[in-house]
Amino acid sequence: MRAQVTGCTGLIGGELLKILAAEQVETLALARRSFVAPVGVRIVQVDFSDLKASSGLACTHGFSALGTTIKKAGSQEAFRSVDFDSVLGSAKLAKECGATVFVVVSALGADSNSGIFYNRVKGQMEEALRGLGFLSVYVMRPSLLLGEREESRFGEQVGMVAGAILGPLMQGALRKYRPIQGKDVARAMFLCARKAEPGFHILESDEIVAAASA
Repeated sequence: MRAQVTGCTGLIGGELLKILAAEQVETLALARRSFVAPVGVRIVQVDFSDLKASSGLACTHGFSALGTTIKKAGSQEAFRSVDFDSVLGSAKLAKECGATVFVVVSALGADSNSGIFYNRVKGQMEEALRGLGFLSVYVMRPSLLLGEREESRFGEQVGMVAGAILGPLMQGALRKYRPIQGKDVARAMFLCARKAEPGFHILESDEIVAAASA
């Protein structure tokens, strides 16, 4: 496996880089800015609005943990630029560089026909991935993410507290709404990529937990 990763400075992306480094996978971390990466990970600074393939970016597996919030992005248009355009751009780049497998972080509730803008963009991104011709695609749809971030989000902190209280009560069909550790999402991404079963696979939050512990 030779991995090409985007979204490296976020919660899931950071955990994924740690796993890839520990597994001694040759890894290229594509990012807008320099950051402290695990030993063995090569950082390549890129412009996500103008991604270009080169022999130096050759890979077998592409991973994207790119994502923002409408509040942080500043507008719906800016949000879509990251969560649709940049994600699709990174997938196309990985394909051009040789990847046959692509693993992406989406969101619980993703639906291209949703009346909720956030969920609609995530669903449209998933649909667009189907047409890129990868042998294997894994879409991760995590619920509320738990773990240490570079920046604190008040709403997520409240959700974490509520999730810790209500999580054990979420059984059966409600299990997918339980908060999930970012490191579990990253572990599932790696294990699914290594398995690389042909087809388009969507894993809801509870299925991600199961895949991470397989």
